[in-house]
Amino acid sequence: MTGLYNADEANSASVFAVDDDSWKESGSGAITWNNAPDWDPCYLDQDFNKQGQIAVGDYVEFDVRDYVAAEISGDKIVSLAIADTFM
Repeated sequence: MTGLYNADEANSASVFAVDDDSWKESGSGAITWNNAPDWDPCYLDQDFNKQGQIAVGDYVEFDVRDYVAAEISGDKIVSLAIADTFM
């Protein structure tokens, strides 16, 4: 399981697998919107259409256990993308 705290009024969030683990969080060459790796368009889990049920500051969990297990048996690196709307 993974989760996040809801920071705004969004009523939906989805978690996607990212196959490219080469990105860096900070420093030279850090990830930005323009150089972010593509993610799989099929979501791993979502919390959808919860208008009025998820308040700012609420903790929302996503079940990504199967994906994490597959990555651990492979390259041992897990990269995820979280989106609050469908793009």
